[in-house]
Amino acid sequence: MLRQSPLKGIQIPGAANRLIASLFADDTTTYLAKTDTWGTLWCVLKSWCKASLAKFNDGKTELIPIGSEEHRARVIATRKLGEDQEELPTDLHIAQDAEPIRSLGAWVGNKIKQAGIWSKQIERSHSHLTRAEQTNPSMEGRKHMNDMYVRQTTEYLCKVQGMPKMIETMLDKMANSAFWGGRGPTIAMGTIQDSADNG
Repeated sequence: MLRQSPLKGIQIPGAANRLIASLFADDTTTYLAKTDTWGTLWCVLKSWCKASLAKFNDGKTELIPIGSEEHRARVIATRKLGEDQEELPTDLHIAQDAEPIRSLGAWVGNKIKQAGIWSKQIERSHSHLTRAEQTNPSMEGRKHMNDMYVRQTTEYLCKVQGMPKMIETMLDKMANSAFWGGRGPTIAMGTIQDSADNG
């Protein structure tokens, strides 16, 4: 329905089709050209929802302006995608520069800082490890704690967001501290990481 609509989306050099939407489960990200109108998009979405009997969650809709810094500031100030376009709905959240917006598990936006995005994940991992430490875990339990609360909880975010070296270092220190119960290591890490057959 979006492809047959008058929406232009974004033409990427070398791509066969224009980029107009990214769909995953019940999440949709739509890309608008500067000449596309919000009203046209809304008509297409409402028509699709009516045909599919789906309910569109207007309240969760967010807009991230793209383009030059001047253009983004103008969209935020005027609440218009273009000078000759209608004003955007007042309940629509428009992301400011440096404000991350969650999209399909990643944090996107203009001028966002990776450290800020990762800080919530680090706090969450630390909180889980602190609670798990109260169970007085064995060495094998500590290994499982690190697997669950450090490695597995950061894997997807690392894949979609990338992990700055500073964050990697912090997580390594957190995992090592949790593994040794806050004390220094009593066995070389290479020995610990070696297969069970070798020792």
